[in-house]
Amino acid sequence: DRSPSRGLGDVYKRQLLKLGISLVNMDQKEQGCVTFIQLKDTYPNANTAVLDRGKLEIEKNGCEIS
Repeated sequence: DRSPSRGLGDVYKRQLLKLGISLVNMDQKEQGCVTFIQLKDTYPNANTAVLDRGKLEIEKNGCEIS
């Protein structure tokens, strides 16, 4: 099984972060913010570097967390 929850989880989480950054860079800030928040909420135990960068992107882009 190669689902995100097994084996490829760290890769998936990094790619989710990169997706959010790409969306912001393509002037789709709202969708980028949703992606960063989804990463934080769905994977609170992800790699610290990925979570820290996600938090930085949330702050840098003024994403609103409800």
